[in-house]
Amino acid sequence: MTEAEKQLLTAYLDGVVTPAEKERAENLLRTSAEARQFFSALVSDSLRLKYLRREQLSADFAEFVVRLVRQEAVRIMWRARLRRWVPLAVAATLLPFIAWGTFVLLSQLLTRPPSPLNLASPEPNRGPQAVAQSSAPQSRPATDTERSWVQLVQSWRQAWQDSLKAQERWQRSLSTLLEPLGELASAAWSEVEPLVLGDWNPAVPGIGEPSVLTSPVRYTDRNPFRTLEVRLPPIFPWEQFDRGRVQEILAQGRFLVLDVSCRDGQRTWERIHQSLRHQKIPVVLDNRLKTLWDRRQSTVYFVYVENLTAAQASDWLLALHREDTRLTGKRPPEVQIRSILVRPILPEERQRLGELLGLPTGSLPEIAATPPQVSGEALSEDTLRKLEQIASGQAIRPGLAQAVAFCPLRYPPSKDIQRFRREHGQVRSDAYHFLLIFRPER
Repeated sequence: MTEAEKQLLTAYLDGVVTPAEKERAENLLRTSAEARQFFSALVSDSLRLKYLRREQLSADFAEFVVRLVRQEAVRIMWRARLRRWVPLAVAATLLPFIAWGTFVLLSQLLTRPPSPLNLASPEPNRGPQAVAQSSAPQSRPATDTERSWVQLVQSWRQAWQDSLKAQERWQRSLSTLLEPLGELASAAWSEVEPLVLGDWNPAVPGIGEPSVLTSPVRYTDRNPFRTLEVRLPPIFPWEQFDRGRVQEILAQGRFLVLDVSCRDGQRTWERIHQSLRHQKIPVVLDNRLKTLWDRRQSTVYFVYVENLTAAQASDWLLALHREDTRLTGKRPPEVQIRSILVRPILPEERQRLGELLGLPTGSLPEIAATPPQVSGEALSEDTLRKLEQIASGQAIRPGLAQAVAFCPLRYPPSKDIQRFRREHGQVRSDAYHFLLIFRPER
């Protein structure tokens, strides 16, 4: 695929294409398997982003981000300067010590004193002739040379000892003089270190509790975050799923979103289908979702179940648990579902569900469904909806339990979805409705 085709599919997913571009994108999806795979990956990423938690940013959040970027740029600049000048500074610091050591070594080699045996060696058994030769005038220059050499060596030794003492005094005075400079350099480094090493701690922006901006902050003090009140939807582990857990789920509301983490999407659907058959709940499988599974393409998919009584909902969830864990003793990896996150449905999710199913949003269950109150003053919303259907020539179907599984693509509703839409009955306000979002690992 070319980059232009990828951009076309991305724009098609976002719904910002012209009719000609829409026709090109649909033709590309029909003719190219690579395009369909790329589009499936786009849909999965879009769903993950869509269902992330949204936070209201503060008014100065943009300024805060710009300030962080500037600090990061200054830190990178200082790091580049240090990489350039630190080796030169280290070399300049070590150069006087190297020169001093070289001078000391050369002075030791050049001023090494002669052996005392050579200076005053005994001369036993000296005869009269040797005494006469030594007392001769020509022996005096040699004696004067040796004496001057000894004096030179002694002066060099004395100078060396004086230099050592002077070096010790110079080191003591230098340490005394450099002590305040060292404190000043330490204070300066404590100010520059956050820019050089990145060990800095900016203020956490107030963009909504309990979310905090963690990237690109390192070494952030976590003690202030321990006092935050974190409110997350309840997560139910699948291994400890029983009737008590089911009652907790049903207590969350009548129109719920069950965010399910599973291993394999197709195998999980087989267990869901089997549990629905046990409860005699009719289900429609979207043909496009089946096509994706036949092509070994993993995708996030939805299962919408409506008009369940409390007993039906409880029995169905328990049947799904039994169907998924009945082979646990023989083959533990066969268990597909890992955990379930339960929360009430949001208004935008309800509207999105109506768009995917091709149903008016008003024909879907209400978010806070309560039994209708009998009143003789005005017609209820359910009665008005029935009258509208009668006026348009539509049949009024009873509110029966049914389910549909589909992939969240922005195509026009398929034939299977259209069949579910035609068979969509009345919504029972006293029933339970579930929107299951399955997120497979593969």
